[in-house]
Amino acid sequence: MSDRAQATLLLILAAVLWSSGGLLIKLVDWTPLAIAGARSAVAGIFVALLLRGRLGVDLSRPQLVASLAYAGAVISFVTATKLTTAANAILLQYTSPLYAALLAPRLLGEPTRRADWFFIALALIGMGLFFGDQLSPQGLGGNLLALFSGLCVALLALALRRAGPASSSPIALGNFLAALICLPFVLTAPWPGWEALGIIAALGVVQLGLPYYL
Repeated sequence: MSDRAQATLLLILAAVLWSSGGLLIKLVDWTPLAIAGARSAVAGIFVALLLRGRLGVDLSRPQLVASLAYAGAVISFVTATKLTTAANAILLQYTSPLYAALLAPRLLGEPTRRADWFFIALALIGMGLFFGDQLSPQGLGGNLLALFSGLCVALLALALRRAGPASSSPIALGNFLAALICLPFVLTAPWPGWEALGIIAALGVVQLGLPYYL
């Protein structure tokens, strides 16, 4: 299998796993920042174990930008999902390819081709057909956070591209950073119950850690 075909297959598998996020987050009766912190703590440990000995931490600018962008993406997405509908949060976060197409020529020197614009437009239209009837101004703060999450995802992809294929550390570092930012909210939130903790563990491993590793 060619590298391109393998990358495409891994991306499809990641998208399938990512897609469970909105539903699972809605099922957890806990504060958004507590969910985000606990989910990222689980995901960070999981990814670090998968990558043991291969993290390649050098704290270069691309790695730091990617780690910060990752933390911003996961925290804002969980919060957006709690403040608005899951459909709003997912649809607005997935505007990230648009930002990447706009920023890649300037930040990476990679031209955005006409075909790229066509497929981005096609994807956005497709998502609009799926979720358009559910997209509403309800939860304006959540909608804005979802847009910010999309921008962070785009910056993450661009920074990972700049860091090079051998650098996987921003995924683990970004998760630990998100967990650290949200730690006060985890410690002060009421006990969510074992069922909620099980869902958070699934969010950390299956919905977040594994797809980002892929």
